[in-house]
Amino acid sequence: MKTSAKPSPGFTLIELLTVIAIIGILAAILIPVVGKVRESARQSICASNLRQIGQAMYLYNDDNGRLPDQNDGSYVTLAGQRGGGGGPGGSYSTPADLRPLNPYLGVPSHPDAVVEITHCPSDDNFWENSGSSYAYGNIYEYLVRQPGGIGVPLEVIQQPSRVLMAYEVNAALMARGQNAPVGNDFHERGRYNAVFADGHVEFLRIVPGRLVDDGYSFYWNR
Repeated sequence: MKTSAKPSPGFTLIELLTVIAIIGILAAILIPVVGKVRESARQSICASNLRQIGQAMYLYNDDNGRLPDQNDGSYVTLAGQRGGGGGPGGSYSTPADLRPLNPYLGVPSHPDAVVEITHCPSDDNFWENSGSSYAYGNIYEYLVRQPGGIGVPLEVIQQPSRVLMAYEVNAALMARGQNAPVGNDFHERGRYNAVFADGHVEFLRIVPGRLVDDGYSFYWNR
């Protein structure tokens, strides 16, 4: 006569607690790692965006004999969407179809065009309010500081491998020794993506209170 199989014993409470503890430890290890990998990917996207914006500046320089002018002083007069709130009808005075770099970035000729390349994915608030995560030619920037804000020709920049052409918005504030608004340091406090006048891109550490450093300069003639 065949005897029935003995039922397998279940997990004890101690075994269940041990498994739960192991899962918790693994989660505590993996979640920060995943977060760092994701942020590293976002930082790389920002660097790629700035590289393309730098290439657009080169093309503009080839066609016009100089970099874009200082324009009306907003962060987004060179490239970006129309204005505040992340959509059409914002407060900035230069529509997207009149911003000088947008044609070189393949942007549709429409005043309310949204230009995704001007958005850093780690930027949770600035882009929504201004249309760009990157800065060039506003009141804090110095690359185009000639009389009348006329853009300089790339050829006259004395040390193109040191001169910043465009960068994440708070880089200049940090270099001026000012406190950047909360949330506008997209990746790491004191470090910013920037494209230089020779076209290379760096994830650059900005020295607080110094517009000119051994590794970079905000001035075209220093």
